[in-house]
Amino acid sequence: MKMTKKNTIRKRDDSNEAVTKGFFRKELSYYPNRVELHEELSKYVTKVEFNQRMDEMMTMLDGIVYILKEMQREHAFFVARCERMDAKFYDHENRILALENSGNHA
Repeated sequence: MKMTKKNTIRKRDDSNEAVTKGFFRKELSYYPNRVELHEELSKYVTKVEFNQRMDEMMTMLDGIVYILKEMQREHAFFVARCERMDAKFYDHENRILALENSGNHA
């Protein structure tokens, strides 16, 4: 009797089912030889590969956060400069109005 190979490795239920030798024997019975099991397992990411990818992603995110902090800092400087320019503009406007009003009285 020929055993049929499963397409994917079954996932263990998140229930209270214990991982025992029997559980592994049952799961491994779907793979009659080590080559087929190795081929199936090679489709999945290893812990080392996962950690390397996560490190790369975190490094990229750190770079993005740095850029965003710099943009926020530059924005704060820009807003402060605009406020100073607005104050100067209104000061000049008030001085011009004062000069025009003093010229009308003379």
